[in-house]
Amino acid sequence: MKTVLTTEGTGFDVKLGGIFRPMPDEPLRVGIAIHTPTFYNLSDRNYAELTYKTVDVATGNTVEGKTYTQDRIGDAMDGYTDYKLVTPWKFNLSAGYTIGKQIALGAEYEYADYSSAKLKYDSNGYTEDMTFENEMISSMLKGVHTFKLGVEAKPNAEFSIRAGYNVSTAAMDKNAYKELPTNSIRTDTQYSNQHAVHNITFGLGYRTDRFYGDAAYKYTTSSSDFYAFDNVDLNSSKITNKRHELFLTVGMKF
Repeated sequence: MKTVLTTEGTGFDVKLGGIFRPMPDEPLRVGIAIHTPTFYNLSDRNYAELTYKTVDVATGNTVEGKTYTQDRIGDAMDGYTDYKLVTPWKFNLSAGYTIGKQIALGAEYEYADYSSAKLKYDSNGYTEDMTFENEMISSMLKGVHTFKLGVEAKPNAEFSIRAGYNVSTAAMDKNAYKELPTNSIRTDTQYSNQHAVHNITFGLGYRTDRFYGDAAYKYTTSSSDFYAFDNVDLNSSKITNKRHELFLTVGMKF
């Protein structure tokens, strides 16, 4: 048996921002940006397939396997569901400072309140709030703070050295859990409550008039509480995720 959940749709948002120098004679730049919510129109299809074989009791022969597909339309986006999703606003504040032509410093802060996201049913041009789902979003999600720090040094005109760090706080409340209706055909009962995510980066660059190359290393770590079933009374498994990534870019200008 297998269950399939697919989501298709479109969305749009608007990003507005600007950079200014509060002191014209100083190399300090301050940036402000606002990202509107993303307005999505989405469609879900959730179905289950069961493949089975039967035995003819008269002959003892096995009958070829058959596949039975079950779609159902119900709440919690089972079956076929058209709906709208509105993500939260994002607010961004950044600052940059240069020391001569050798060192550049940068800092950035971003905030998004994910508990303000909204879901609506959308059927034949008629929309209706998903009251229960929106109450769950409001109680189980929360505001996320993201901090970023970076530095780049250029010992000469061709070489550059970069380093950075960023952290995003958890988007889920520590008591959040996965809510599946009792009549759902979905079998993905597991879920994770992820804590803060930390990223550390380091990079080297080389550029001439015709050639450029960049190498970067990224280390990501985060911890989470993993639950195998949607039951808040079960003990969680403590998971630590670590990821190492290497990036290499080379190019030639003609």
